[in-house]
Amino acid sequence: MAQFIIEDSKRPKLGRPQDDKRAEAFLEVATYLEENDAEQIIINDLIDLMNQKLADTNYEAYSYPHMKSKLQEHFGERIVQTEINGKPNVVTFRTTARVVLQDYYSKQQQLKKKTLPRKR
Repeated sequence: MAQFIIEDSKRPKLGRPQDDKRAEAFLEVATYLEENDAEQIIINDLIDLMNQKLADTNYEAYSYPHMKSKLQEHFGERIVQTEINGKPNVVTFRTTARVVLQDYYSKQQQLKKKTLPRKR
């Protein structure tokens, strides 16, 4: 009985081919996001940044849905991506979101104390 061995290099690869330049540019965008973790940024700004990284190539940045997907894939549960109809989607780290929410709550409580009539 004859046995055939198919080498990996001869098998057709499934899925979209990997673009090393785009993957490298995405990693630079991800690094930027990590280094500026105290900020909130919109996905369109990350796409613009990726386009800047790819300026001297024939490649374009990821599309909006693909960028969202890649961010989630790369960072997992560490990030929050807002999704409110009609508003730009904001990306931030969960730890930053917690701080922002806590600060907002504290400010609201201070305003309530200032505006409530005092009991005599």
